[in-house]
Amino acid sequence: MPQSVTKAVQFRSNAINVDWDTLVKGGTWRLVKGDDFTGPRRSLVVVAHREAKARGKKVRTISDGEDLIVEFFAPPKRSTCKPYRRAGS
Repeated sequence: MPQSVTKAVQFRSNAINVDWDTLVKGGTWRLVKGDDFTGPRRSLVVVAHREAKARGKKVRTISDGEDLIVEFFAPPKRSTCKPYRRAGS
């Protein structure tokens, strides 16, 4: 059963100091741990994917030491062609 906390608790903030509007416009960007974000790199990857989806984009991410490299791009166009069918099938 959960227990009530009676003493003050200080939660750690995973600050992300990124201008997503600029990054999503395109190009490849290096996000530096300590300058652009302070929490786990995986959290930043999740946020990058969420920001890309919200703006109709896709994102590639790659770890570089403690830093993260991101690249936003437009998703590929889906083909409007009908699937090929053999004659007689």
